[in-house]
Amino acid sequence: MIFLTGSNGFIGSNILQSNLFTDIKIISRSDLTSLEKLNNQKTNGDSLLFHFASAITNDQSKKDEEIKILKNILNFCYQNNISLVFPSTSFYESPTKKGSREDGKIFLHNKYSQIKYECELLIKDYVKQNNLNAIILRIFNVYGPGQPSHYFLPNVLKSISNNVDISI
Repeated sequence: MIFLTGSNGFIGSNILQSNLFTDIKIISRSDLTSLEKLNNQKTNGDSLLFHFASAITNDQSKKDEEIKILKNILNFCYQNNISLVFPSTSFYESPTKKGSREDGKIFLHNKYSQIKYECELLIKDYVKQNNLNAIILRIFNVYGPGQPSHYFLPNVLKSISNNVDISI
C-alpha cells in the first residue's frame, strides 16, 4: 500500500492524476496533526508513505506544526513498519555556487530550505535511534504534467508501479 500526504499540492495531485498506483491511501492534513488519527489508518504488509504535505512558511507557529506533524508521521511509520519517503524539495547550494557535493557544506538560502533541512535532521536522528527505514530525496526537478519520462520522479513512479527495483 502507498500512503500519500499532500494530495492537494503540486506533486501529490500530479501523482494521483498519473494513476500509477492501484493501492493508494490519501492521508489528509487534519489526520496528520493527531497520532491517534494516523493510527486509525489500515496497513497491509509492505507499505510506503510519501510525505509531500508541507505548510512551511516564515511563520514560527507553522514551523512548529510541521515538525509536530513530521514526528507523528515518523512514529506512525515506526509503529506500523512503513517505509518513509521524504522528498526535500528545497534548493541546497554550495557557498561558491559552483554546485554541491553530498559531503560539502550546505548553504541554506531561505527560511523554507532551513526548515526542510531541520526536517531532514529530525528524520536522520529518528532513523538512527529507531532503525526506521526512510529515505530523504533532494529533488531538484519537481514532477509535473508533461515532464519527460526519463526525469527522476517520473522514472521512479514508473519503476514503483511496475514493481521494478530502483537504483540511485
